[in-house]
Amino acid sequence: MWGLIVLIVLVVAVIWWHVVAGNRYYKKLYSEAHFREVYDSFVQMVKRAEEKCGKGPADEQREHYVTSAGLVVVVTVDPMGSGKELHVSMSQRGTVTLHAVSEYFGGFFLNILSPNKIIFTPFFTESQVHHLVFRYNGELMFETFEEAYRQTNENPKRIPYEFHPMNQEADR
Repeated sequence: MWGLIVLIVLVVAVIWWHVVAGNRYYKKLYSEAHFREVYDSFVQMVKRAEEKCGKGPADEQREHYVTSAGLVVVVTVDPMGSGKELHVSMSQRGTVTLHAVSEYFGGFFLNILSPNKIIFTPFFTESQVHHLVFRYNGELMFETFEEAYRQTNENPKRIPYEFHPMNQEADR
């Protein structure tokens, strides 16, 4: 009898701890401070990737950052005809990347890049890494943090991510 009571208490404690830990994680992920961190690192990564565009092997042109909340962002900029292609990959460290997370942060990246005329292609692969591909001409301009954050909170965008098998990703 006591064994059953102890087992029930342990199960309830594990479930409670998991819910509390998850709640803390998502509060941090969606906090204004985290969005500021994402904004600052994203803008700097894109600027560095643009400077490296077309100079050396692709692996050396890649910029990446893992935020304090575990959002992994990888950025490359490649020459594409008369313009450029900005490729942003996004995932959550240590877990499957949720569409809700990639939609919200993908919308934030769109708002950051809103001053530009871009062609936008979103997709995800079996690995649940979400990709945003932007084609553009000229130099990129960036919306201010305050405006991009306001737009993201007041009018969240639904990003139409399409599934692309890994072999198609290599063809892009």
